[in-house]
Amino acid sequence: LKKSLNKLRNINKSVDTLINLNTPYGENTDKYEKITKYIVKANSIYPVSMEEYHERRNYQNNAISDCEDLLQEMQYMISIVPVDAEKYMQYVEIIEREIALLKGWRKGDNKIASRLRKKKEV
Repeated sequence: LKKSLNKLRNINKSVDTLINLNTPYGENTDKYEKITKYIVKANSIYPVSMEEYHERRNYQNNAISDCEDLLQEMQYMISIVPVDAEKYMQYVEIIEREIALLKGWRKGDNKIASRLRKKKEV
């Protein structure tokens, strides 16, 4: 029992340390960097053709997908590590907000697609 309690205490200390580092799983920052790169690449394209529109949309979709992956990883981590789930809620809320913003941005691009389709018809 003493060993188990010490193990749990060490896990909780590790979680606190990871949260202070702002990397919820202790992972390297590759996933965060990928999301940022997708957003930057999508934002660097102002579509003047349907091909560019689809390229931009793919980057937006990839960013959303990677955010969803982060949420899944968080849920998995919370289910296997005995931690206070409330410690992770701030990260869940940030990621959910990012997903909502990305989806809103993507939805706004539908106007660009509509304009490009009309332009192509003329």
